[in-house]
Amino acid sequence: MTEKLNRYFILSAIAFFQFLTSCNKFIFIPNGTVINGDQQYYLNGSIKLAINVWGDFNIYNQKLKRGVRVDKLYPQDKNILNDLEVKRRETRFLFSAVPTVEPYYHFIAFLRNAEPENMKVYKVKYDKDTLLYYYRILTIPKFEIAETLIPFRKKYVEFLYYNHTPNDCPDCDVNDMSLRNSRQLQKGGEFSEILKRYGDSTGTHSMSFNIPRSKILKNKTALLTVYKIDAEQNLKELENFKFLRPNAGHIELKLPAGDYLIRYSDLYHRVVWSENTTVK
Repeated sequence: MTEKLNRYFILSAIAFFQFLTSCNKFIFIPNGTVINGDQQYYLNGSIKLAINVWGDFNIYNQKLKRGVRVDKLYPQDKNILNDLEVKRRETRFLFSAVPTVEPYYHFIAFLRNAEPENMKVYKVKYDKDTLLYYYRILTIPKFEIAETLIPFRKKYVEFLYYNHTPNDCPDCDVNDMSLRNSRQLQKGGEFSEILKRYGDSTGTHSMSFNIPRSKILKNKTALLTVYKIDAEQNLKELENFKFLRPNAGHIELKLPAGDYLIRYSDLYHRVVWSENTTVK
């Protein structure tokens, strides 16, 4: 009996410690990545969310130390979020980005489960009688910050912009991002539309193949991207993509006739396996 009781207390202590730890972390929603099709998108397979981002929002590049991070904040982000008193328990993060070309500002996107305590500090952006989003500009030591809140599935998508360098229009970028996404987000997002645009519904020829067993990513979501290529093997455009569940190795596709490069990678586009194929 004593042994069982001790075990219960140990397990309870571990669970309580994990709870406290989670409350002190900024948690990312898994299965996010960036796809470059006719436009650039942040996509999240877990919550079926799509955000139309700028062309210089490429997935994080380890050598450049810039790009879109989908599982980790940039070091300065935490200080900014703490200064703004963003509550960890009420937020889940989508991405944190620094463009891969100048200017190197910071841009964070996350979900709020509840509206901020003081909504009166925000102004409202309308298009005629339609509410698009809430916004504000504020200054803290060394930084100008612009913030927007877009209603989304009874929650909010928040965009947060900050820059070390003074800016004549600190809210221009965040307003542009909000304008291009607010209507779709308030409808629930255009994730399904993007899947149709770059999915099997556009193909006329069925094909199937297996990823080599030694290359299959275990215990993590993988990404399959299919690009049209020209005679010199240059990538022309994205034709198809799929999120693949962990350990999935059998692939079925429908593609139009043409020459393609198929890439199997993690969500940071680190290619594990690739193959050229021709569909006739």
